[in-house]
Amino acid sequence: MKKLMCFILLTMLLSNTAFAAHERNYTLPTDNNDNFPAITFYDEPELVTDELELAKIWEDIPNNISDKRNQISFHETDSIIPDPRNAVSYDLTTGVETAYAYSDAEGEITENTKELYPESPDILYKENARASNDDTRKKITNPAAYTENIYIVSYFTDEDDNTYKLQGSGAMISNKTILTAGHVVHDSTLGWPFKVVITPGGLDSDEGSLVTRANSLVSVQGWTKDQNRDYDYGIINLTKFLDVDYYSIDSTLSNSQLSKKTVYRYGFPRDKADGTMWRATGDIDLVRTKQFSYTGYSYSGESGGPVIDKTTGDLIGIHIGDGEYSGKPYGLAVRMCKEISDFIDEYGKT
Repeated sequence: MKKLMCFILLTMLLSNTAFAAHERNYTLPTDNNDNFPAITFYDEPELVTDELELAKIWEDIPNNISDKRNQISFHETDSIIPDPRNAVSYDLTTGVETAYAYSDAEGEITENTKELYPESPDILYKENARASNDDTRKKITNPAAYTENIYIVSYFTDEDDNTYKLQGSGAMISNKTILTAGHVVHDSTLGWPFKVVITPGGLDSDEGSLVTRANSLVSVQGWTKDQNRDYDYGIINLTKFLDVDYYSIDSTLSNSQLSKKTVYRYGFPRDKADGTMWRATGDIDLVRTKQFSYTGYSYSGESGGPVIDKTTGDLIGIHIGDGEYSGKPYGLAVRMCKEISDFIDEYGKT
């Protein structure tokens, strides 16, 4: 059985401090004496009600997809200790989720099913109320030269057949794999999406031939089960080979090497024209074992966007949300580490 063989030493004291917003509960571990900013704003799926938009979303979905969505097949061992690093994949064609167990011990394979979609959520969208003078993002005016940055739209449904969409961002890390935030590919209430459309460079990149659909999605149980922001990452695998550039990942930087480093973040924010690419510049402020914060303004839709070392151009983080500390906006990112590199090597496509 395929296993996620990744080992990382957890050296910080974590406490499961939960916070709630928009009917969502997330876990944000808190280190002692570091004043790490808590997430105050993050992406939520929005209800789609326009009939023409709904018809377009569903036009290429098979009639039996609702039956496939109602069950997930789990493949995992009986004798393992739960581990947030356990990978979870979802096949958008068959509607089957497979959980891969991280364990030193072998166990029997068991298969279970469960309802995929819970009760219809009460979705409330939180508007960003920051002053406009905090916003120093710059629009990318030649997006066709930046097609390694991906505009993502994920479509979800619930047991009442309501349709939701979530706009996000991502980074090409091979010609067939995109790295993004876990919550872009798996929502804590709605589960896996039934359709994911990706556009390299965004809607104004003039690269219409590159627009494609996702084939499979992979995250880890630290996100899909626990909604722990330390594990808010996932990948999107494509059946179509995209002839675009992709990022190199640097997962070797120490705390001191990351601290005060100047970074770029690319994303497709919802407060700008739909599907347009914007770049923010900031400095890494606080560094933790699995996350770091950096100065700068962000908005819904930029989650999953790459955080790039300005000097080397390497991908060193995944933007997952934003917060405020002492009245100043900060971006929050999952830090590239050996654990994530091993996850990509095991479950990504080349």
